Order: sequence, then structure tokens, then C-alpha cells
Amino acid sequence: MNTSSRKNYNINTLRGMTNDDDMDVCETLGLDPNLAYTKDIIQAQLDRDVKPELHNEILQSLKKYM
Repeated sequence: MNTSSRKNYNINTLRGMTNDDDMDVCETLGLDPNLAYTKDIIQAQLDRDVKPELHNEILQSLKKYM
């Protein structure tokens, strides 16, 4: 649920798959809440992934936000 008027940078929202709020994503994934509403959340989500190399195509499409 999008609960903020701030820009959300989490991967699924940027890809149009959800409208999740960055703070919710940080809480769910156990990420530092200071990453919410910053471009750094993208890399943190990718780093959290078990096999980030599987998402190289997604990463390329997100480069413009990083």
C-alpha cells in the first residue's frame, strides 16, 4: 500500500508491479529504514537477493533510477 507522497524507488514499484511504499519494503526485507525513498534501496534489494546475477536484465532497466 502506498502510504507516502514521497518518491518510492523499490524495484517492484518502479517496474509497475505493485505500489508498495519503500518503508514497507524496508520493514519486510529487514533493510535499513534510511534506504526508504532513496535510490540506494534498489541496490540493497538486489544485494539481498540470493542470486542477483539472475536479474541482470532488470538491473539494466533500473540503471536510470540509480
